[in-house]
Amino acid sequence: MTTSSQWFRQPISFRGAPTGGVLSIVDTQTPTQRENDRNRKAWLESRLESRLESALAARILLRLRRADMGKAALALDFGYKTVSGELHKQIKRLLAAQWSEMTIPDKPNSRLQKYRLTENGLLLLASLRDDVSLRPSP
Repeated sequence: MTTSSQWFRQPISFRGAPTGGVLSIVDTQTPTQRENDRNRKAWLESRLESRLESALAARILLRLRRADMGKAALALDFGYKTVSGELHKQIKRLLAAQWSEMTIPDKPNSRLQKYRLTENGLLLLASLRDDVSLRPSP
């Protein structure tokens, strides 16, 4: 029996494939590149958190950068089973600060309600991205 770490090193073969039809999964990043990516992401989240006064608010903005999302989808994305009171509170704070907005502003209690970044939210993330590019490399 192979362990999970050994499983990723095993070649994958397909039925009916000609001999030599083997696919291997290869990680192209070096350990240093992976560490730099982790450090950069952690630094960006830390800077964002310091401006927003909440780690959860920072994570919400970073998720909304990718796509419009509802509260339930955000909760699942963060690994929660249900929407927490803290998630409600942080979304309200982001709305009040005009860093995010509702996709259906006329119906705030709609089950189809989602949230998206505003122009101000995008500018906030862009300013942090500029800060990251000015940060000295490790």
